Amino acid sequence: MLENLQLDPLLVVSPPNPFIYMKDMPALRRLNITSPLLDGISRATLQNVVELGCEVTSVLHIAWSISFLSQLPTTTSAFELALNYNVASTDPSQIDDLHIAPQTSTISSFVFTSVNGYSQCLPVLGILAQILASLTLPALRVIGFGWVHYPRGSLEWPHAQFIALSKRSGFAHTLKLLNVAHVCIAEPALLEVLSVLTSLEELQISDKRKVDSDGADVVLITDTLLRAITCAASGADATDTTSLIPQLRVLHCASRLQFTHNLLLIFVSSRLELAPNLSPFLLEVRPLTEADGRLDAEVHERLEAMWSRRRRFEYCFGSAEYPELLPF
Repeated sequence: MLENLQLDPLLVVSPPNPFIYMKDMPALRRLNITSPLLDGISRATLQNVVELGCEVTSVLHIAWSISFLSQLPTTTSAFELALNYNVASTDPSQIDDLHIAPQTSTISSFVFTSVNGYSQCLPVLGILAQILASLTLPALRVIGFGWVHYPRGSLEWPHAQFIALSKRSGFAHTLKLLNVAHVCIAEPALLEVLSVLTSLEELQISDKRKVDSDGADVVLITDTLLRAITCAASGADATDTTSLIPQLRVLHCASRLQFTHNLLLIFVSSRLELAPNLSPFLLEVRPLTEADGRLDAEVHERLEAMWSRRRRFEYCFGSAEYPELLPF
């Protein structure tokens, strides 16, 4: 029985409305459509759909696509919005105010991806800022941001809007996974984000390096960050710990390796010895490029030794490649 369906308006003969046939697809769980087709879809059509993807082909469809979130049935848990509009034919004034009405949704996963050219960071920033400002997502567990042309350019970070969304939605209690590997976010902004995401269990981050004069040079994985997420005993009780994201159990990072390597070892040791989360801890590190080299040999060997003798720890030092947005 059909479980996955992708619809493109160029392939749909109109009439009839293609969604009238979905009542005969009770096993359909994943649906991907483009924004011109939203007009023909209904709540009843989506009654069994768990994952919905929408590719926005015009800035005029953005508010329409976001408003659809509040119409999703409770069975729909994941929503991915891909931005793929014609920049050359878009009036910049249309982006200044997208007229997105406030929306509350019970989805548990939200992924925003920009498919537009990598020279168009600022318009996308304005769009993403308005989208985040319009949303309240009280059940969200996963949020990620992708940039198809990464590393040639990266997605600019709408910091104020994300912090407001976090507080409004209660992310401190609900959000478990944050992927900002394709996002150009500065270290102080990341530290503030992590300070409000106290229930976060998985973090995906990356340093940035210019490629062919495009993109940005950003070192995000620093001594300051590693110290901030290292657990330290506080008070007389050794199990009483203090650190950012105390529930962290998975860290994926692509790094230029410009931090003090021994601090990475201290960070892992603290998570295994002091962190309250008894789940296995996974650390994946890879150099951003081959030119960034490798971890200090002694640190690498000690991490591998910890991996071999501790069931609670998994460690991988990968090859240099630019990180993709991992599947959710």
